Amino acid sequence: GPVLVAYDGSAPAAKALQIAALMGIFGSSGARILSIGREQSAALSVAERARSFLALHDIDTDLEAVATMENPADVLLRRASETGARLLVMGAFGHRGVREILFGSTTRHLFDSAPVPLFIYH
Repeated sequence: GPVLVAYDGSAPAAKALQIAALMGIFGSSGARILSIGREQSAALSVAERARSFLALHDIDTDLEAVATMENPADVLLRRASETGARLLVMGAFGHRGVREILFGSTTRHLFDSAPVPLFIYH
């Protein structure tokens, strides 16, 4: 399956994306960029930046922008399962989504419940 990238446009998310690309983590399966936000257009704009970067490395990408008020960790876990992802790539600090995932009660939920291995940069 694809490598799922949780991307919120933050510096750590960008670094995680860069390191994963340089390490060859995506391989032939490509990447699925998942951006979660309150507005669809903003989430899509953020995801497009990640796709532009990966295009420079000839990595095929699919985009998914999710507009929701739902806990980002729940969205990530669900989409990782539904897409058959083989890995989840993400940064450890960021605005809204990623910060909520890695601090507080969602941290344990994500680490305990992730259906795939996690690649986290911080």
